Amino acid sequence: MMKTPDSGDAEAPPEGADQAELTPRERLELLNSRHAATNVDLTRLTPRERLQHLHGDKQVNWFFPASFGNALWDAVLAVRPAIMIAFGVDPGYTTIVAALALEEAGHGRLLAYDNWEDQLPGGPDLQALVRSRIDRYGIGHRLTLAKCDFRDWIGNPEDCDLLYLDIDNDGERVGWMFDGLRVRIERGLIVLFEGGTEARDQHPHYAERPPIRNLQEKIGYETILEDFPSLSRVVRPNAGRSERI
Repeated sequence: MMKTPDSGDAEAPPEGADQAELTPRERLELLNSRHAATNVDLTRLTPRERLQHLHGDKQVNWFFPASFGNALWDAVLAVRPAIMIAFGVDPGYTTIVAALALEEAGHGRLLAYDNWEDQLPGGPDLQALVRSRIDRYGIGHRLTLAKCDFRDWIGNPEDCDLLYLDIDNDGERVGWMFDGLRVRIERGLIVLFEGGTEARDQHPHYAERPPIRNLQEKIGYETILEDFPSLSRVVRPNAGRSERI
């Protein structure tokens, strides 16, 4: 398994100190700032308010509907993992959502991995760019950002309480995940993955690739958000309702 550098274990800033200085008007102005200006101090907002701002931040999110971010936030808070691993980072939206949920929970660490295959020779450093976005949302202390390919990782996976998979998913890749983690899922690991609906499988980008829906019977996943591109969850077969919420 690839060793990954740590982004640092800096302590979280004192809770609420700067937030108390905001007037209601200032807080509203920050929430309505739908641009990525570096002079907008998002750390003065609560994690939930930062999530609201993130939905409209076009430098970080130009694909996912707000409902996806909200569903991912809720799913992370339902588990409250000590360790969460996420595959698929660029441009940073889902990574920031997950880290903000951990900040809201008050504990937990996210290991966020990407193979950065979209990095162009001589182009902007994508990992550094995402790191700057993470820092702007004030949750750098909640996560480690590193380069790692899922196909390498799945051969010797790290322990975690929650996994999020978003690697241009299709039936083949979700199948790799389940085959490699079946025993851990049976022991209680919860997996979230992007996709899982018929509409997602039939999208032109995925229409000629193995559909995720063909794995429904094998994996027994449940779709927790139908809105495109959809979000699905895998839990151990005998998990009770309280563990699925």
